[in-house]
Amino acid sequence: MIFDTARDAKDYIAENNLWDVPVSLEFDFHRKPKIEVWYGNFAFGTFRIANDDNYDLVIIHDISEKVLLENDDDEIEDYMTSNAYMSYLIPSEWKHEIVYSAQYVRDNAL
Repeated sequence: MIFDTARDAKDYIAENNLWDVPVSLEFDFHRKPKIEVWYGNFAFGTFRIANDDNYDLVIIHDISEKVLLENDDDEIEDYMTSNAYMSYLIPSEWKHEIVYSAQYVRDNAL
C-alpha cells in the first residue's frame, strides 16, 4: 500500500489496529503533492470596478467539480479536456480576488 504522507500511514495503522503487525513503509518522494483544483466556468481578467483601480480577479459562474490532483500542469489540463470543462482554478495558487457571479450565488444559495 502506498501512502501520500507518514500521517496517512499512521492513521491507517490506527484505524485498523495494526500496531503489532510488522509494517514496511516506503515513500515515493518523487510524487508531486496533491492540490485542490476547481473545474467549471470561470472568467479571468483585469476588471475596473466603479471609478476605482483595475483589479485582477476571477469571476466564478459555475463550479462543476472540485478534485485533488498532483500539481502537474499536464495532468490538470488533461483532466479538464477529458471532462469537457471550460476552465480551471487552483485556489491555493491564485493570489488575487475571487468573486462569485450573481447567478452562482442564486443557484447555490442555502
